[in-house]
Amino acid sequence: MTNKNVFSDLKVLDLSTSVVGPGATRLFADYGATVIKVESMTHPEALRTSPPYPGGKSGVNRSGYYSHYNAGKLSLSLNLNLPRARELLIKLVEWSDVVVESFTTGIMQKWELTYEHLKGIKPSIIMVSTNMLGQAGPYCRFRGYGQHGAALAGWDTTLGYPDDEPVLAFGAYTDYIACRYVATGILAALEYRRRTGRRETPATVQAATPSWHTPP
Repeated sequence: MTNKNVFSDLKVLDLSTSVVGPGATRLFADYGATVIKVESMTHPEALRTSPPYPGGKSGVNRSGYYSHYNAGKLSLSLNLNLPRARELLIKLVEWSDVVVESFTTGIMQKWELTYEHLKGIKPSIIMVSTNMLGQAGPYCRFRGYGQHGAALAGWDTTLGYPDDEPVLAFGAYTDYIACRYVATGILAALEYRRRTGRRETPATVQAATPSWHTPP
């Protein structure tokens, strides 16, 4: 794609953290989408505390890692534990085309901000949940980063020597892959909605991707 404004009409609400969600939404910001990133002063984005920092001096606004994955976005601080903050977030949902979140399973339910709630606010909304172990199952409430995902997927057993212990991949390797799949999934959902006018994916697609929500 060469047109930097191809997504100029797209509005994305980014509630995600670390690499997977922010990396995906950064791709849309690069091509003209308006992306609003929501954080909280009580729980700031995890990458804000990750080096490198210019001159080696740390600070919440100095992380090169954070800046890389959040360039081109607008920023807003909301403590979603507060009812007033959730009221403001609902107004942002009404404005948005796409919502991306990465909270541990149960958090969005507690706040009444699940896909079922959001589609009641805006039926055309597309929502992506990027928590590591999905929305259902015995391990769904376990939190994790790319290092944990790589280990669970067996990636670490492919590294190192056959007669030695598994070797951890450098960095959160799966994160750098998954963000591309998230962006591709959003594109597919947008195109599906544009072509068919439908706001619900077939049951077979939903069953295969329980953490994806496309509008009914």
